Amino acid sequence: MAKKRRQDTEEAPDTAGESTRINRAQILDVAVDVFARSTFHGVSLDDVSGRLGVTRQALYYHFRRKHDILNAIFEELFELIEDALDEEESAPPEERFERMFLAYLGVIVRRPQHSSVVTREFASLPEDLDALYRERRRTMQSRFEDAYRAGVAAGALRDLAPRAAVALLLGAANWVYRWIGPEDSPEAIGEIAESLLMHGARLDNG
Repeated sequence: MAKKRRQDTEEAPDTAGESTRINRAQILDVAVDVFARSTFHGVSLDDVSGRLGVTRQALYYHFRRKHDILNAIFEELFELIEDALDEEESAPPEERFERMFLAYLGVIVRRPQHSSVVTREFASLPEDLDALYRERRRTMQSRFEDAYRAGVAAGALRDLAPRAAVALLLGAANWVYRWIGPEDSPEAIGEIAESLLMHGARLDNG
């Protein structure tokens, strides 16, 4: 019996050592790629740990559950977007909506895999987190609608239904991850969006 216990000890993986060789950011970088290429339910923590070259147990030092990783991906993207909007929300009313939209698009273009996971995996969140992020998304939508109304009042934007206008523009931005390629720079996509989505495709702009 003692011999068996000694063998178990000798063969146990050094998860403590492994956990110090990887950090939270490295896990998230790999996890967002793994989730984006498949689905949240289509992969396991073994897929993530395998890409990192560590055992599954080594991930537990940083994340106890797969849902904790999903939550961290959501949190990372929402924070980036909210920070970007904060920087533009004090812009003059006639510029505010456009600058907020382009800031939002810029985050999506630079984080297409995060956008893919967040767009597709709301239903995979536990109920409390689903409610949390849906509320944050509604708050974000309201900020855009307020900025749109301010633009209309300043005479810079057409007097359209703010909810529909915002939903259409953000919807277009959210699906960028489906077609963006390595040749598509954030600057180029921003210019196209500014011209096409904000000002229309017609040369007479009528």
